[in-house]
Amino acid sequence: MLNLRCVVRGLLCVLMLMAGSARAVDMTYEASNLANDRWRYSYTLSGRSIDSIAQFAGVTLIFPVASYAGLVLDSVPDAADFVGALTQPDSALPGDGLLSLTANRVIDAETFHFSVSFDWLGLSPPGSQPYEIFDDNFSITGSGETTLIPEPAAWLLTLAGLAGLVAVGRRRHAHGVAR
Repeated sequence: MLNLRCVVRGLLCVLMLMAGSARAVDMTYEASNLANDRWRYSYTLSGRSIDSIAQFAGVTLIFPVASYAGLVLDSVPDAADFVGALTQPDSALPGDGLLSLTANRVIDAETFHFSVSFDWLGLSPPGSQPYEIFDDNFSITGSGETTLIPEPAAWLLTLAGLAGLVAVGRRRHAHGVAR
């Protein structure tokens, strides 16, 4: 039988990997290729608690000028709660594109959804963007990188790898192979 201590350690490692970051506010996205180099990112901004979301007045997403063009704010969380301001990337300045969502009032929710479509200028598929959280005085209170929501296939691959490790451990134990 597989050593119980090894199983517990393995499960703790998997839980730590799945737990993600410890930031008070996280931003994840789902990517959709609309046509050729036109993409849409559907974002989810979430807080670990109502207090962590309530302490921010807004968020700014940064779209580097070398990689993005033709930004369109397709949807905002709720027009009554947020105002969206979109600045296009400009290679003449050069200036990065910015999307700022500013809260109109204190909001008692833990999750917000919005989406942006854009033309991708890079060679490989687009990835994450940096973002900044700001307070009522527009002081930056936090920052991070958006995180891609894993597709179900990625989770299945992770579980298959874990099952393979368990099988190898059982086989070694059954054959009496020492560490």
